[in-house]
Amino acid sequence: MTEEIIAFPTGGWRSEIAATEHGVPMSQELIVEIVTQTLYFTMILSLPILLTGLLLGVLLSIFQSIVQIKEMTLTFIPKLLATMLILLFTIGWMINKFIEFFNYIVNILTNLR
Repeated sequence: MTEEIIAFPTGGWRSEIAATEHGVPMSQELIVEIVTQTLYFTMILSLPILLTGLLLGVLLSIFQSIVQIKEMTLTFIPKLLATMLILLFTIGWMINKFIEFFNYIVNILTNLR
């Protein structure tokens, strides 16, 4: 049985397994699919914050090495502020993605035999 990720009309994703009318038994394929989608979802949600911290950390490290300032607290405040700003700008998108994923899981759970 091949499983294919197909798109919702709203741009989300779900499994073909969840689309069956008669329900499906809990199987290894279903568990692997749920775990895979959960890891993908976690990666997508954490990406904006992690990339911001990474890029800002690299830029501040280059700046510190150029001016030869070895102060650890110098990098903390800009990273904290940038992370808070990115979280502020992306929180709506994150909530929408989380709702999509919740609907995906509920759809699978309601179709189990």
